Amino acid sequence: MKDQPRSVLLVSFLQHLKKADRPAFIVAIIIIALQLLFTFAKIEATPFFLYGMFSEKIPATDSFGLVQILVNDKPLEEYQPSYRELLLLQTAQENYELFKQGQAIDPLKTRVEAKFPRIVQLPGYNNWSVRIYNQPGINEPFRRWFKWRCLAAAGLKTGSVSIIKTFFLLDRKSFSFTKTGYELLEQF
Repeated sequence: MKDQPRSVLLVSFLQHLKKADRPAFIVAIIIIALQLLFTFAKIEATPFFLYGMFSEKIPATDSFGLVQILVNDKPLEEYQPSYRELLLLQTAQENYELFKQGQAIDPLKTRVEAKFPRIVQLPGYNNWSVRIYNQPGINEPFRRWFKWRCLAAAGLKTGSVSIIKTFFLLDRKSFSFTKTGYELLEQF
């Protein structure tokens, strides 16, 4: 018996699928073709993302900033909210800070428009974009919601909520951190 070259797993799967279920085979080929097209066009599509998403250089630094949500001057983590709730509030806070830094321009909008400029040219883009992206004037409703949500996560009805950024300096020899100061970013 001659040694036959072993087929690649994907090719074997497709050959079997073609024999067993022709419509499923056609769907699989279309999906593979679309994914290849997206990859060559540099369009990020699940389940395969482009390497460029993860290849940004991060400069080395000895100073760090840690942003915390405080409820009644105690870190929110001390109230032991669920991990999901804590993550939601931290992400909402980060997006709010980016929104404020961008002079009320949603950072998602600038990222999407920079990465996919053809989207801006679509008919009706201006009409449906106002429903997707945050608009100026959202500050006060967000502030009320964020304070209520933080207090609820802490199990409180009333209180104060603050967002602070604490700065640290790394001593590379002892690998210890020294607190160098803090900045109040927001008070609710």
